[in-house]
This record gives sequence, structure tokens and C-alpha cells, in this order.
Amino acid sequence: MAASGFGRPVSGFNIAAVSQTVGFTTTNGEFGAPLSDQLWTFGFGAGTPTKIFDSAGDFTLGALITDATGKKLFVTDATDTTPRLVIFDITDPAMPRHTSLETSPMTGLPPRSIGWY
Repeated sequence: MAASGFGRPVSGFNIAAVSQTVGFTTTNGEFGAPLSDQLWTFGFGAGTPTKIFDSAGDFTLGALITDATGKKLFVTDATDTTPRLVIFDITDPAMPRHTSLETSPMTGLPPRSIGWY
């Protein structure tokens, strides 16, 4: 898949495959510019990537963790004002719905990564 379909370079770190044909990745914003991070879904074959989420800031989207069994995608969004864990229902990867859990900005530790324990 050519990165040009995403409008800007894709992250080399934030990528998640949910099947042999469907994946998710992020593009970064720019410091001092009005561009925010974005989450995209794409097919490994032909097709056009689809933007499904805009972060409120640049360089804030972090780990992409998938739960293929539960059809969930977990994305960390470490903005200064509203740090949160965004949870996408990927039952239909072309049209995912999301909810979020806000984390505490008071700790000074916005979510950057998560793992299964």
C-alpha cells in the first residue's frame, strides 16, 4: 500500500493487523501546525485507506492493540488536556465505532502504551 493514499507518511511503529486483509495505522501531525494525528484503516491489497479518527493534538496517538476475538482496537491518545484510551468496535472495520476512557491529566502520565497482562 503506497503511503500517498494516507495524505502524509504513516507511522513505522503504530500498525495493527486484524486479519490477513485489514489493518490500522496512524499518521503524525506536525509540531506548531494545525495538523493532528490520524487513525486509518486500510486493506493489504487494493483499495483506498479510510481515515476513521482525528486526535486533538500532534504526536499524541500511541499504541494500537487489537483483540481480534472481542473485535476491539485499543488506541492511546495522550493529549495534554484530555488524555484517554480510545476503544474501537471493529466488528465492521470499514465503519468502526468508538468510546473512550479518560485518564487523569493530574498524574502527568498520559497514556503512551498499553499491554496485555
